[in-house]
Amino acid sequence: MINSDSYSDAATLASLQYEMHLSERGQKVESVQRMTATGKEPASPDATRRGVLPGTRDPLGLMQYLRNVDWTKTPEVAAGLRRAQTVRCASQTSRPLPRRSVVPAGDYTASKIGIRVFDDAWR
Repeated sequence: MINSDSYSDAATLASLQYEMHLSERGQKVESVQRMTATGKEPASPDATRRGVLPGTRDPLGLMQYLRNVDWTKTPEVAAGLRRAQTVRCASQTSRPLPRRSVVPAGDYTASKIGIRVFDDAWR
């Protein structure tokens, strides 16, 4: 079983810390990474401080960020992922899909988004 936690800045959704807890087939891995673009943010004793370029996001933080993009005004978003990868996300529809009930909680507007990941240092 893999459990992941992501901590992001509330205002900008910039990634601050990413945790992965793996327990599978008798193997246990605990990885806590404090992400810092300035090198000034301290890491807790159980975390590794990871220097990243500004705007770099962890996988869970990226998904939360993408949920808040207004795809009618921003047709494409590029971001860095924590391991020298670039992710490019673009709206795949010219307009939002019609409102419909996709969960019992109500009607929501959805957009189809294409996500491509590249193995290189992002620029």
